[in-house]
Amino acid sequence: MNAICRSLRTIAGLHQHQQLLTRPFSIAPVLLYWRKQPRPVMPEPRLLDEYEDHAFRKVWARSPPGPKTSPKNQWTKEKAMFGCYDYQDILGDHPYIHPRHLCLEGPKHVRGFRGNELQRLIRKKCMAGKYMGEEDWKNLQKRINYLYRKMNRKGVYRN
Repeated sequence: MNAICRSLRTIAGLHQHQQLLTRPFSIAPVLLYWRKQPRPVMPEPRLLDEYEDHAFRKVWARSPPGPKTSPKNQWTKEKAMFGCYDYQDILGDHPYIHPRHLCLEGPKHVRGFRGNELQRLIRKKCMAGKYMGEEDWKNLQKRINYLYRKMNRKGVYRN
């Protein structure tokens, strides 16, 4: 049989390596072979030995699913009103005491000021800068520079 095949090849003028080179290249047989392969199955959770001496106590590799828990209410009445009337507890229950009356004393650059830390420090530098010591002035400048860079990089208006 081999002799007949060899003679047919020689008659056609093609050798085996030339036949391979003249065939068109295709990956279809490889894809078909890959599709026929069985899919891998996830293994069952194994028992792991807890000790090297293979004691009888075993531990699960994955913990079994527990019961579903509902989220706790973070805004209960007690939590929402926590610290609401602390100033009355400390100072007594006087009818004329209000938090706005408590803010009358303190540094001038803080009284009635609403803003962020950078704005407060710039205000402090303008109002009390000439009365500050050298080390306090340097620390204030360092903090202002740091907050200025931080606000420019990660400000509220940035996306």
